[in-house]
Amino acid sequence: MPYGPFSRLHPLVSRFSAVACAEVCDPRPFWHSSVHAGWGHREERDLAQFVADVLHGRLVPRTTVTALGTRYDGWAVPEDISMAAQYAASPRTAPPA
Repeated sequence: MPYGPFSRLHPLVSRFSAVACAEVCDPRPFWHSSVHAGWGHREERDLAQFVADVLHGRLVPRTTVTALGTRYDGWAVPEDISMAAQYAASPRTAPPA
């Protein structure tokens, strides 16, 4: 396999996960919420894989809308973006009124 900038793997793709605190923390500290959720676990892709995944819709840009506009946060699979949006919209994560 040739070595060069286009053959190296790069951590490009973020993954969303939501795990019950009880599965991660034992015992669960009183200050934790019941779920650990967030973006992380970057997956690696080489350039050819990355381009193919983007062109076939297997990777989409992950963005955050703020008061200052839309911020690009990397790439993710559409299913993770949907899961993160559902989690953010769920009543247990809504900010208190």
